[in-house]
Amino acid sequence: MSTSLRVLILEDNPLDAELVLRELRRAGFNPDWQQVQTEHDFLDRLQPELDIILSDYDMPEFSGPRALELLKHSGMDIPFIIISGTIGEDVAVNVMKLGATDYLLKDRLIRLGPSIKQALEQKRLQTERRRIEMSLNLFRTLVEHSSDGFEVIDPETGRFLDVNETTCLRLGYQREELLSMCVPDIETVALDFSTWSKHVDEVRRTGFKILEGRHRRKDGTTFPVEVNARYVKLDRDYLIAAVRDNTERKQAEEALRMSEERFRQLAENIQEVFWVIDTASNQLLYISPAYAIVWGRSCESLYASPQTWREALHPEDRERILEAASTKQIDGTYDEEYRILRPDGSLRWIRDRAFPVKDA
Repeated sequence: MSTSLRVLILEDNPLDAELVLRELRRAGFNPDWQQVQTEHDFLDRLQPELDIILSDYDMPEFSGPRALELLKHSGMDIPFIIISGTIGEDVAVNVMKLGATDYLLKDRLIRLGPSIKQALEQKRLQTERRRIEMSLNLFRTLVEHSSDGFEVIDPETGRFLDVNETTCLRLGYQREELLSMCVPDIETVALDFSTWSKHVDEVRRTGFKILEGRHRRKDGTTFPVEVNARYVKLDRDYLIAAVRDNTERKQAEEALRMSEERFRQLAENIQEVFWVIDTASNQLLYISPAYAIVWGRSCESLYASPQTWREALHPEDRERILEAASTKQIDGTYDEEYRILRPDGSLRWIRDRAFPVKDA
């Protein structure tokens, strides 16, 4: 099956142009062609969609070297093959330096098909290489501007092979300094030189590992990190680590812990019963120790069987309180008085209030 080929032929001799077309068809191409012999016509038909340009070296009103110059100035990447009746070795070398893909003699057109196929393959590879380079440049830009640190590490030695700008700024080192260092030089908690191999073996076996550690800056201060390490096999083995500064998360966790501690100290040292439920699931989340004193039942029994609260309601109050609990607690208007019966048969009056906490 013929391969379509969009070709521009620079030739002043119609017979020579026909010989070129005949050889193209013999080589398995189906040429969609145009023939020009002046600079004006060449520029008028020069389009990025062309697959190949085939040019005589010298014509009365135009030349192959001039066409090469114009093609270069256009910025278009189109293979350009010189086909000449007589061309010396020095001239051939010169046109190759100017950017010609190949040169052929008109009496050796049998080489035209293979030459074009090679030129098209070279262009395909160059296009693919540029695409990969652009993707790598884009990836590098994204990595350099990421809020996370990225590290490429030698699994055997732990030495940094590459790091992004975030890593440098966070640790206070220049990239060149870090590339002379190893992971245990900056990690103070999760690993050291003696345990490095063990961690690498685990990442190699599982493919990845997430661990928390503490990195040391150049000035000696430290900060918490979460490291996501992956084992990658390319031309050689690599460890790729994404490192997140956990300072804000740790501060938030500590603030939450302190808040919960203050809440428990308050709730567990007041005489009133303090309770928290999830209104969506009606699950009891917390009951203060005063419940055991007032209700005469253990907090553990209420967690295990929340319905025991209903069973303790005085029969004359039960229906009213259950209705109020289901309708008023969620909107903040729940403020009820009722009686409970304790296991020892004694009666207690209760004032019960509730308010919703949104987005807790």
